[in-house]
Amino acid sequence: MTLIYAMLIFAGALVFACGIYAFHLLARYENTIGGTVKNALLLSLASFPRTLCMLASYALFWAAVLIFAMYLFPVILLFGATLPAYICALLIEPVFRRL
Repeated sequence: MTLIYAMLIFAGALVFACGIYAFHLLARYENTIGGTVKNALLLSLASFPRTLCMLASYALFWAAVLIFAMYLFPVILLFGATLPAYICALLIEPVFRRL
């Protein structure tokens, strides 16, 4: 049963990472939907350490929001979900420069 949970968590993280890359690819390049999804999957696997850092930035931000919601309320109002997205943009920029 734990193997199934581990596979589901890995698949969910891979889909989330592909979503991150897909939105950045949509903003930069013109491609079909299938091509964008394929390129997002390939980029997320090709630059796996950066992908892990991007997933960690989202996970840490939302874990901090859940744990320290009362104290981080002004930070949430100011940055919301854009802080992890900005961190991802900084991490993904060198990947796009290599293309």
